[in-house]
Amino acid sequence: MNPYGKKRSFRGSIFRPVTLTCRFTGGRFRPLADRTSAVTDSTVAHSCPEGQPVGRVIAMPADTNPEGDIFGGWLLAHMDLCGATPAFERAQGRCATIAVDGMVFLQPVSVGDEVSIYARIIQTGRTSVRVKVEAWKRARGQPLAGSVRVTDGVFTYVAIGADRKPRPLPTETGPAGVAGVV
Repeated sequence: MNPYGKKRSFRGSIFRPVTLTCRFTGGRFRPLADRTSAVTDSTVAHSCPEGQPVGRVIAMPADTNPEGDIFGGWLLAHMDLCGATPAFERAQGRCATIAVDGMVFLQPVSVGDEVSIYARIIQTGRTSVRVKVEAWKRARGQPLAGSVRVTDGVFTYVAIGADRKPRPLPTETGPAGVAGVV
């Protein structure tokens, strides 16, 4: 049921039900004890978020289409902003988004849903950083509700200098304090 009291049915739509295998409790995602098997759908390859939490936002009525679902572009914009966090940290400065690879929207986001965004660096080049960004939703006001993955994508950022041209990434310091090129 959405916040306006209307029941919504996704029967016959492109959205598939997802079996939850984790729940957000105590500030982190934990596996559910009563689930014995992982989700087998290839579009939902894992059951808990991967990466560091980089953003959380509540979907508002102004962000909806005429059917009451949140625009995909709204979610894409938030994922781009949040995905830039690890890229900025790795580049130690300004970055620009140059590409987004294959996003598939697995679930609709409704007004009032709490959308959490997670990101992790998956590859670095001479000037670029590729970041996997995931968006998960949870019904707001339901502390025991499980989270459901909405979408994910790989965002490519390029480190840029003051002249707005690509610049090499700085060397990364390893765990022993030894600098090395990534």
